[in-house]
Amino acid sequence: LCYNEDGMGTDTNMMGSTNCCTQVCTGCGIIDSATAQWKECTSLDAEAGTASCGFLSRYAQEAHQCDYSLCKEGDHWHMDGDAYKTAFLGETEEDVKDPEQAEPSSGDTPLQPSVPEPSVDNIPDEPSASDPSSAIFLDGANVFVAFLLMMSLVADV
Repeated sequence: LCYNEDGMGTDTNMMGSTNCCTQVCTGCGIIDSATAQWKECTSLDAEAGTASCGFLSRYAQEAHQCDYSLCKEGDHWHMDGDAYKTAFLGETEEDVKDPEQAEPSSGDTPLQPSVPEPSVDNIPDEPSASDPSSAIFLDGANVFVAFLLMMSLVADV
């Protein structure tokens, strides 16, 4: 879920835009919108085509529900697309193209992406500018400071 691309939301009002269909985590950020935030989805329900995708406010009682059946054909998260099938059903691109030759997965349970356990050993000393996995995530205070700096540059012009 890419939340608050329109800038209407604050940390308390939950009024920002919610984009469940077209964005990915690398595309939802301050380059396109200074207020956009990526909200990771959990509790994927392939049968219903829904997922719980982050809290829109610090006071929200429940996670926002994305309904992927509303995504249009051609959207990144459309239910017939590769991204949806991989995330919700554990299918790979090869499985989708030729289901006859795909090997069955163990247990009839969907594959979940493996996430390495945090460890002091796998923390790089310095992030590399050429390494896309070393993305820096900005919190609200850093975004505010960046906004102030940007405004001061505009005011000087």
